[in-house]
Amino acid sequence: MGNDRIIFDASQESFDDEIRAARAGGLKYWAYLTYGSNGAIDLDNSMMKGLAYHLNSSIANEIQFCLVLTLDTIGQISDHVNAFDRIIYLVNKSNYLKVMNGRPVFYLYYRQDVMDRRWKGSLDYIAERLKLLRQSLNKIGHLDPYLIIMCAPPSLAETVRFKTGADAISAYGITLGPNANASYAQYASFVRAYWERELRAGQAGVVPTVMIGWDSRPRREIPPSYDLRDYSKIDKAAHIESPTPDEFAAECQAAMDFVNKYPQRCEARLVLIYAWNENSEGGALGPTIGDPSASKLRAARKILN
Repeated sequence: MGNDRIIFDASQESFDDEIRAARAGGLKYWAYLTYGSNGAIDLDNSMMKGLAYHLNSSIANEIQFCLVLTLDTIGQISDHVNAFDRIIYLVNKSNYLKVMNGRPVFYLYYRQDVMDRRWKGSLDYIAERLKLLRQSLNKIGHLDPYLIIMCAPPSLAETVRFKTGADAISAYGITLGPNANASYAQYASFVRAYWERELRAGQAGVVPTVMIGWDSRPRREIPPSYDLRDYSKIDKAAHIESPTPDEFAAECQAAMDFVNKYPQRCEARLVLIYAWNENSEGGALGPTIGDPSASKLRAARKILN
């Protein structure tokens, strides 16, 4: 780490250590946000190194994985073949996450700006693309995928879900806004109320998102090149206080209680945690320099198991 940059010196060995830490902490799966080019996932993309290491690991099966598809990685309006080939290659891995007796899980991260730029603003294109994905998976022996629209607010997520024929809604992250300051207890109360909003938005499935925190002060100090937000309008000191291990464990328990309370709406019995390694945004569940023992994850182990 220098004065103006941070270099991540990852290796297969260090990634295998992360697999062991996640498994020891009771995690069942990682959801990988996908990046690529020409409408298809590219495992050589620097943002896909984690998945590439996971696939190459001798202990890969200790943690299942699924894909967080984006509107940039499900093909283009005129072509889907290359994108689907890469998706199917990954779904065929033995440790790909499946629910409800064999349905492969996909999150779809929805952004309106990408929708307008790549898909002419029409959800009809996305509905047709997801229909083709189902058919392609069925042809090679997979059950219908369990498709989860990932976007905010819940009303928009439900609109996208309904118009595209997906199965459930969720959120990548749940925030109070860029300039908010709050204790973790206040934040947790807001997050739990958000799950209830997701329930009220429609009648389909819900995957609650547990938030480890939201403290993007590191990113505000040195924004990455791909982050084009105007940080002059954002309070660089605003943040959510980090939870204690016990507070985070309580939030995991609340998510499990939510799933158990609404079994018909949480039919896949999935919970998403933000996040394993969104370090510059304060979503760091895995081991870090500041918390090498992953204390929050260890505190939640009994609940996650």
